[in-house]
Amino acid sequence: MGLLTTSFLFTEARDSSTPLKPTYRARAVREWASYFLTHGELRPFRRGKFVKTFTIISNEAVQTFIRGKIKELKPLQRSPTNIMNLLNTEWLKEIPHAPTKISETTVRRWLYFLDFRPKEKGKNYFVDGHEREDVVQHRNEFLNKMEDLCLRCTRWEGEELEIAVHPVLADGEKRTIFIVQDESLFYTNDSVKLSWLCVNENELRPKATVEPFMFQVSLVSVMDL
Repeated sequence: MGLLTTSFLFTEARDSSTPLKPTYRARAVREWASYFLTHGELRPFRRGKFVKTFTIISNEAVQTFIRGKIKELKPLQRSPTNIMNLLNTEWLKEIPHAPTKISETTVRRWLYFLDFRPKEKGKNYFVDGHEREDVVQHRNEFLNKMEDLCLRCTRWEGEELEIAVHPVLADGEKRTIFIVQDESLFYTNDSVKLSWLCVNENELRPKATVEPFMFQVSLVSVMDL
């Protein structure tokens, strides 16, 4: 026997003289339907809109004070543990009627209430303005200068670059010898990946929190010397 059939038989077996008591849910559905027919939209949702217990974070002045203190910290310093220690040792002492100590769980609730969210650092890339007007002008000047220098340097031709073509120099001109410099930076990827940021706040981190190791080398063609 199915559930609907069982429910129907149970309803038929009830004493018809016993009135059914209206429940809150049925009354609420009727009120929602009546409000929708009258206004063309659902009734505004009021759950959680009214504070039933006193908490200092519901005060706008306290919100502004704590939010400002948190924003003064660097993103990597905004861990709930660090903020809890600062609240218990310094910040709460400046707020009237504030508790002397709060837990880390309360700090996390306050962070969400103040529009802070945990964000994990991802891999990003940054694009420089290669086509800015000043960059294009400097690039054109650099290319013109390099073209003039290349006319006075030795060129190597052939399948194995065994043929040296020396430049024709005018009186007083000197042969150009290029010394190429290259470098690499090595970082330790051990920084904190999670940080608490305010909504619409972006974080631009340095490449590393410790000093990098630089490897530098200069290259010159011995055959040009």
